[in-house]
Amino acid sequence: MQGKISTATQNKLSINYGAVIIGITILLNFASMSFFYSYGVFLKPLAEELGSSRTQASLPLMIFLFSMSFSAPFIGGLLDKYPIRRIIMTATSVMSVGLILLSQIQSHLQLYLIVSLFIGISIQGVGALATNKLLTNWFYRYRGLALGASAIGLSFAAMLMPILSAGLIASFGWRTSYGIFGLAIFLIVVPLVAYLVFTRPEDKGLIKDFNQQSVNMTAADTEPLGINYSSRDILLSANFWKIIIVMGIPSGVLTAMVTHVVPYLSDIGFSDLQAATLFSTIGISALFGKVFWGWLIDRFDARIAILFALAIQAGGIWQFLISASYWQFTFASVVYGLGMASIPSFQGVLVAKAFGNTSFGKVFGYTLPGMLPFTLGLIYFSAAVYDHLSSYDIAFYTFIGLFLFAALVTARLKLYKT
Repeated sequence: MQGKISTATQNKLSINYGAVIIGITILLNFASMSFFYSYGVFLKPLAEELGSSRTQASLPLMIFLFSMSFSAPFIGGLLDKYPIRRIIMTATSVMSVGLILLSQIQSHLQLYLIVSLFIGISIQGVGALATNKLLTNWFYRYRGLALGASAIGLSFAAMLMPILSAGLIASFGWRTSYGIFGLAIFLIVVPLVAYLVFTRPEDKGLIKDFNQQSVNMTAADTEPLGINYSSRDILLSANFWKIIIVMGIPSGVLTAMVTHVVPYLSDIGFSDLQAATLFSTIGISALFGKVFWGWLIDRFDARIAILFALAIQAGGIWQFLISASYWQFTFASVVYGLGMASIPSFQGVLVAKAFGNTSFGKVFGYTLPGMLPFTLGLIYFSAAVYDHLSSYDIAFYTFIGLFLFAALVTARLKLYKT
């Protein structure tokens, strides 16, 4: 009797454990980008105390992006080889130490080294790379939905961290605020990961998705796991470079829009408040769009879903070009935000469908430095266009052309049929 009660209790506790995994990845994505989305609030007081120019004080974000991208293949390899719980706990601890050390810096060199060696290098072990690997292990039929829901954590970080940071800095100063963030992330995230994260559903006697017991598994519940690709295999794969183009172009346009859309709106006559509100509209639209795109890619051929998303993003950019009134620009912001919300879901699904799950971490890791020419290049391309022409129009037309090119490449992707 005791054995039966224990089994029933275990099954009851296992209900919706997939939702628990999604919940912890939302938290991890939020924590991983806390530094990035709050740094703008810290920039001015930090620069004043260190005697920095704005260029010197802004450099850590560039260092962060480079360190994050080029450490990703190494972190991805570790995630493929070792228990994910162990990697996330270690990376979270390193990031937390880095945030605490920021509260003690006395020079620019210390700032750059800490951002590079502690924060940037650990981020992928806490956020996108680790959470994508974990969700890919746990979900199959609902993988896109899970990845889309998980990415909500990124939107929450973008919305809440600036406000939270401003409040803490006003009350305690920037140094103490960094210490609070570092300590809070360590005390909240590490215990939850230690208790809740399991590398695979099989570790809890479950199969992928929402908690069927492994004893009930059928052939329909399995997927092609792929092979263990070497770095050379990945980098020589035409499919890999197609993914770089298909995901790099929307990601690059996104970074350019985040950087330049507020100045663009200000240049054409909107007040700072109106421009900021329109920018926030993009983020709000993206927040609601993430789950939609995940749901869509689970139900249709991934290439069809991607083509639809690319068309919506191009349509949003076109609407920016032809709009004249505030409400027309609001519509443009909603359309573009909805389309760009597809990026977090689609990247992980594409890697899994093109290469399988065995080498997911390594392949996904290589996509991040591979996309840097787009994510950094389009920011500077947009700025250069404006500097020479006093207008962003040519940059926006270029974005639309790049989306068309990405659509052509999407049609040639080779994916597992599921």
